[in-house]
Amino acid sequence: MKLITVLFSLLPILSHGAMIVQDDAASESTTTKAEKPYEIVVTGEVTRSRLRTLITQVEDDFFARFNELNIDDDFDIQCYEYTPTMSHIKKRQCEPEFMIRARAENASQATFLLGQTGRDTIN
Repeated sequence: MKLITVLFSLLPILSHGAMIVQDDAASESTTTKAEKPYEIVVTGEVTRSRLRTLITQVEDDFFARFNELNIDDDFDIQCYEYTPTMSHIKKRQCEPEFMIRARAENASQATFLLGQTGRDTIN
């Protein structure tokens, strides 16, 4: 969750191109020096690919924590990359385990039914 907050705090910086500096004196009054509530990493140049990588890391951390706390394994979130039909550009998809199994079962049944169609009519 801390990375999500940092990510959304970076969005105004990226859109306006200005740097925002936070005063550490205000944050030190509420916490001790050994315990900071968050960490700010300043990168000289933020590119779209770095931001995309950061978003992927935040999603992976979030889903890993969700899967760890989740009791029912059917609701565990799995992320994978696939290439859509009629495209060469890979996409990243994250969905629950029960959806992945349901899609596989549906494809298996459809393939089976396509194989069965027409067998009874051929003499």
